[in-house]
Amino acid sequence: MEVANWLLPLGPVVAIAGYFGPWIAHETAALTITGAELAEAVKFYPQVQSGAAAITRELFFAPLVAAAILLGLLVNRPTGGSELPLGLRLRLPLTGLALLFCLAVLPPYQYLTDPFYRVQLGLAIAMALATVLTLFARHLSRRIWANLIIDLSMFGLGLGLWQFMRFYALVPSVYDASPPLGWGLIACALGYMMIILGGGLTFVFASLGSSPPGS
Repeated sequence: MEVANWLLPLGPVVAIAGYFGPWIAHETAALTITGAELAEAVKFYPQVQSGAAAITRELFFAPLVAAAILLGLLVNRPTGGSELPLGLRLRLPLTGLALLFCLAVLPPYQYLTDPFYRVQLGLAIAMALATVLTLFARHLSRRIWANLIIDLSMFGLGLGLWQFMRFYALVPSVYDASPPLGWGLIACALGYMMIILGGGLTFVFASLGSSPPGS
């Protein structure tokens, strides 16, 4: 189906845009929190500092980590049917573009050796390595590639939403009310749903031994 051809490339763009958009909306800009700011914002909540709230701040990076790897997988996707493979001169810079998102996961340079940020640093390194490895994804079968797309999307969306809902339960203690959800959260979730649907369609057609028309 042609729908898979625009769902897959458009999904990560929407998800990433949503990640950097507001997840908690507020009429005051200082109290608006984007998805990219959640890992830092959560550090200042007393319930998190005391350990009373079971929140793992590094999991707030999951949507961005998954999206960067997904971009690499889409650029280096296996070809089939009438698809034309991207040349190395295109695949390398486009994969490099996905690598740039690793910079958003890296701790501030002055804290690179701080034990508190050790897990975050390791996550950024693993993210970069996995994105580089996507250069070899074109050698995978279309079924395995599609299954990987679906699993990564569920990982990024599921872990991100799970941690956010735990964090959102703490917000009224600071805001004196439950602020509305921002458009960024909705866009990020929508982007991942698009990828899951596109990956599912690709998996079905690959299992049937054909490629989506127009792909």
